[in-house]
Order: sequence, then C-alpha cells, then structure tokens
Amino acid sequence: MKHSTSPNRLAASTSPYLLQHARNPVDWYPWCDEAWDLARREDKLVLVSIGYSACHWCHVMEREVFEKEEAAEVMNAHFICIKVDREERPDVDQVYMTALQLMTGHGGWPLNVFCLPDGRPVYGGTYLPLDRWLSVLEHLHELHRNERGKVEEYAAQLAEGVRLTSVVEPAAEFHADDDWIMRVVEHWRAYWDRERGGARKAPKFPMPTNLDFLLDYALLFHDEDALGFVRLTLDEMARGGLYDQVGGGFARYSVDAGWKVPHFEKMLYDNAQLVAIYSKAARATGSNHYIKVVHETMEFVLRELTSPEGLFWSALDADSEGIEGRFYCWTDDELKAALGHYYEDAAAYYHVGREGYWEHGLNILLRREDDHSFAASRGLNAETWSARLREIRNLLFTVRQERIRPGLDNKCITSWNALMVGACAEAWKATGEASYLEAGLAVARQIAALRQETGRLQRLMVAGGGHGPAFLDDYAWYAESALQLHACTSDPFWLDEANDTMLFVLERFSDDATGLFWFTEEQGEQLFSRNMDIADNVIPSANSSLCRTLFLLGHYLDRPYLIARSRKMLDAIQPRVDYGASWSNWLVAFLWHTRPFHEVVVHGPYAQDAWSEWHLHYVPNSLLAASTTERSLPLFRGRFSAEPTVYVCSGNQCQAPVRSMQEALRTIG
Repeated sequence: MKHSTSPNRLAASTSPYLLQHARNPVDWYPWCDEAWDLARREDKLVLVSIGYSACHWCHVMEREVFEKEEAAEVMNAHFICIKVDREERPDVDQVYMTALQLMTGHGGWPLNVFCLPDGRPVYGGTYLPLDRWLSVLEHLHELHRNERGKVEEYAAQLAEGVRLTSVVEPAAEFHADDDWIMRVVEHWRAYWDRERGGARKAPKFPMPTNLDFLLDYALLFHDEDALGFVRLTLDEMARGGLYDQVGGGFARYSVDAGWKVPHFEKMLYDNAQLVAIYSKAARATGSNHYIKVVHETMEFVLRELTSPEGLFWSALDADSEGIEGRFYCWTDDELKAALGHYYEDAAAYYHVGREGYWEHGLNILLRREDDHSFAASRGLNAETWSARLREIRNLLFTVRQERIRPGLDNKCITSWNALMVGACAEAWKATGEASYLEAGLAVARQIAALRQETGRLQRLMVAGGGHGPAFLDDYAWYAESALQLHACTSDPFWLDEANDTMLFVLERFSDDATGLFWFTEEQGEQLFSRNMDIADNVIPSANSSLCRTLFLLGHYLDRPYLIARSRKMLDAIQPRVDYGASWSNWLVAFLWHTRPFHEVVVHGPYAQDAWSEWHLHYVPNSLLAASTTERSLPLFRGRFSAEPTVYVCSGNQCQAPVRSMQEALRTIG
C-alpha cells in the first residue's frame, strides 16, 4: 500500500495538475498505453479522472477523497486509475465530458468516468464526498464482476451516443439571410438579464463570443437594444467582483447572477477574449472606461501570466492559504490598516460591509456606479477622485503583494497563447500601446519558429521547443491570430503563416462530407470515439474559428474555393443553430456571408496614415489590406498610388477610390 509521503507515477509529469496528485496514496497512471494494457490483462474497470490545476472542486475532492487511504485501498485493488490534465489532453476531456453529459445531463470538473478496458464509459460523475465515492466504487466493482452483459450493453449504447454527437448532416443548401439572423437574435433576446447583463441565470459566465457577435449585429442592424445589452454586460462585469478591482483581470465566472462572488481562478483564455471584446467595444463606443479595463487587464497578464521567455502561462488558482479567494478578499480591519484616511472613501466606493460583504468577515471589492457619479456623490470633481482612486488601488495592491499567492499553472498552451496574441493585437488597436502588440508578436514568433522547424504545432510550448500533440484548436487559433497580426503590421509573413497553417489543417483534419474538421489528426490511442468540436461555449469552437479564417484568407488571397469551403461549413451547421448563445462565433461568420463584406485597400506611401486612422474605428464585416511598399497580393494589383488613395470593394465590385480613410468610412456607412 502506498503512503502519501511516497510519490506515485505522476511525479514524473510536467503538468502542475498531475503533480498536485503525485503524492496521493492512489496508484495513479498518467494517460498512457501501459495503464490500458494493464486494465485489459487484469480485466479491471478504468477510472479516468480529469481536472485542471486551478479547479477549486478538484482540490476539494483530492483532499476529501484521493488523499484518503481508505479510498486509495479500494481504488488500487479493483480499478486502474488514470489522471488527466484536461488542458494538456482536451481530446480526452471532450470525449468523456460528452459521455458524462449524455449520462447525467450536466458536466463539470473534476470529471470522473469509469470505463471498460477498451475505453468505453459505463458511469460518470463530478465531485463526490468520500462516503458516496466509496459506495460508487463498491457498486461498480460488483456490477462489473456479476453483471458483465448488462455493463457491456450499456457501454455499447453510450459509445454510440457519443459517436452520434459528432455526426453532422450537411444541409441541402445555404439559406441564411437577414430575417433568419434576426429570428435567432429575437429568440435569444428573451434570455438576456436586463439588470446585470449576461444570461439570466446563475452561475454566470462571461461569454465573450456572445458579446462579440452581438456588438457586430447591433452595429450592422442598427439595433440599439442589442448594443445597450452589450454595454450593460461589459459595464456590470467590470464593476462586479468578477473583475479584480485592485490588480486587474477577470475571474472565470460568478456563482451568483450579479457578477458579485467569483469562482476566483483566473484563466488566460478568459482574459484574452475579454481584452479583445473590451477593445472592440472601446473603438465602437468611444468609452474611456473600457480602455481602462483593457489597460488594467493587459497589465495583469503581462505581470502575472507571462513567462521569462515571453510566453503566456495558463492560470492562477482560486485558492491560497487553503481558502478560496483569500488572496483577493479583505476584512474591514485589513482595509483600515492598508488605507488609513482613505478608508471611508474606499469603503463607500467598493461597498464594503454592504453589498460587498461575502462571508467569514471577508469583503469582495465591487462597484455599482461609474466613477463620475461616485465622485459627484462625494462632492469631488472627477480629476480629484481619479487621483485618489489610483492611490487607493496602489496601497491595496502593495499590501496584497505581501500575501501568500494563489498557485500558478505554468503550462504554455499553444491555443491559449494564440488567443492572447489576438488580444494583444486588439488591445494595440484600441490603445495605441506598442508594448501590447510587441508582446503578441514575441509569442507568435516562437509559435511560428516551432511550426517551421517541425512542420506542425505542439500542444505545449517550453523554452526552446514544445511537446505533446497539437489539436485543432491550436491550429485554428494560431491561424486566426496570424491574420490579426497581419492586419496590424501588414507583414506578409503573417499572412503566409495563416495560409500554411490552414493548408495543413485542410490536409490532416478535414471531414470532406461536411466541410468541417475533426479535433484530432486521427483517432487517438485508446479513445473510443473521434470528436468534432462544433458548438461555441466560453471559448469558441475550433471549427467556427476556422470557418472565419477560411473566409478571410479567401478574400486576402482571392481564392474563392476557400470562401466556398467556409460556406459549406455553415451549410452543415445552420440546422443546429437554435439558441444563439451556443453558436455566436458561427453567427459572426453568417454575418460575413449574408451581409455586405468590405475590403478596404490602401497601397502606397500614405498607407500608414490611413492605416492608423482605420484602427481608431471598429468596423464589422470588413478587412483592411494596407502596404507602403508594392506587393503582389491580389487585392493590391494595379492600386499602388503616390497619392493618398483608399479603395473600398464589396461583392467583387469596387467603388471609386477616395482620398481619405474618413471618406472610406462614410462610404461603408
């Protein structure tokens, strides 16, 4: 019997999550052939237990169950136990999460699925306390030993159910139009929270792709209600406890419907996408408050989620000192000691002891009004309050830096890094801060060097290289981020990177029948089903990202077959689009295909001026092609001009060239 002081097989892992379990008395295996071979030889059920390092309930289950000798004794005797980091192996996580959702109607982490030795699942659940866990273990062991036929029958049915979730039937023809898109939004509108923004439910997740589509929809359809909802959601998220009022950056979600009590872990992918949508909204609305959120969140990422090599780390834990949120919360006495004579203003501003009170004497700092209104309520002018608030935040930040910090997940995941590269590009457009763009370029150059050296991407990046198989999301978001860098720099290298990456995806991941793409190059070892990632969630699906990239590459390179492939993907998806929140990144692609899409071309020595002017505005359904030097890109042919000249084209037709970007913007409307 192992003792908790002796490391198990996970001790050789590089995953922070697996290393957290390396001294459990459970005889854990990482995901490997050895574990599955042993299960087949000994005819044992396999426990596949999946989580991630910043997961609060994963920590709870480890403390209450996996560290207990009585649980480990049963697990080691009757099961083969495998631990999986969902962020390293999203293919494993997706297949078994689908199975869990079919079994129970819900999902979550820790994800614990029991399987036959061939990988087919027979039972699943999330967090369970020790007594229930032991009961499940006993029941499954007896069932597998005494009722094998019933178990096999259920496994076959469930495996077929998982397989069918990735079966997509292409539609006969593409029939999306303005009316169809408006009907989707009208159905969705009934679920909007008109008081706090976001969905009308708890827990409440930031859904950046939802806001991204709704912002575009509002501007294209002149829908003030939709625009108001986007602004309400952005305002309320940034005022609530979801947002770190002291150090910047967003937590993963709030457990309540008012953005007050976050689940305190901070994920790179959330902050990347939220930087991007606040940047776009700032350009669309002129809001200085959104610019402030962008700056503060970028500062957080660059300060706390950036490696010495310039890559982006994955997450900060929810817990410190064994308590969820302790790093971020304050007692009244702590605030008084930190702030001195600023305490009264800060307590009123952050609703200390009132709405900000949480539990056990702790307050979550949050706001419910804008700075201008608060300053007026205290008899202060805006400039005085702004200076005072900076001092308050600096005092709190300094004190907080002395606390025990949450754990860091220092994996550098290619797909998440690519999302942050895109966010850096959007932040640069909104703020003009060159260091943001350079941070994104530094990461993208490392991804590009690795891709060119090995011919493919790796899932994880480390100093001087990478490891682990890359998945569709790695390729999709890298290709998309390369196009975003091309739009910011006009460097043809990034257009070539996007194109080369897309060609690899077309060759290795395609499902020719639907035009969609599989999540893996081939069915992985021991996985009983090959998954297709199609629905958008907190993170957009890799397929919807590729649909957009195909469309943009088709326009940049004048390759109609790429646009046709993008359209074929929409053919396959459209029958599934019911509730817009689950398909919002796809809906942006529907807008591109159904509404006028504008190519804005500036070619000549004055391109830089027009280019800078363009990025001050947010213009949906458009792309910019700009170069100060002559280039052979199809969009540039015959358009090099020594005078300030802007071409606006749409639907294979170009309007008469104009002399300024302002005129071009008026032409687009």
